[in-house]
Order: sequence, then structure tokens, then C-alpha cells
Amino acid sequence: MRTYPALAFIVLTVSAASQTPTIRTGTQIVIVDVGVTDSRGNPIHDLKASDFTLTENGVAQSIARFEEHTAPSVTAPVKLGPSFTMDPGIF
Repeated sequence: MRTYPALAFIVLTVSAASQTPTIRTGTQIVIVDVGVTDSRGNPIHDLKASDFTLTENGVAQSIARFEEHTAPSVTAPVKLGPSFTMDPGIF
């Protein structure tokens, strides 16, 4: 039985060329929480994504999602009802 090395090389080359190349990419969503206040420390509301510039290593990045969240003021006193009692030693 005779082997034909050139024929085997051609078959392997054609087989490798017929495979569809796979391109792999990746993406990341990074959540960035931002608190914006004026010079007196009061929060600034109703900002839009266009009010911000987001960069990574000096390259501008797109803002995929933007939303405002508010929380109750931590300086507001909490009123407890007159029937509220706590056990001694509980703080």
C-alpha cells in the first residue's frame, strides 16, 4: 500500500479552511453610583445622562442606563408611638 503525503496534506488543508472562524468578544456592565450635591451639601435632582461624562483610561464610554434614586432623609427624626416601649438594656 502506497501513501501519498501530498494528497494527505491537501485534504488536511481543505478541511481546516472550510471551518468557520469564531470571533469572541466580551462586554461588561459596570454600575457606578454617584451622589451629586451643591456647595451647601444639598442633593441635586433631575439630572440626565447627558449631564455626565464617563471615561475609562481617558476614553469616553457610553452610559447604557441612567436612573435617579432617592432615599428618605437621615436627618428627619423618627417618631415612635406613645405605646412603644423597649426592654431595659436594649438600645
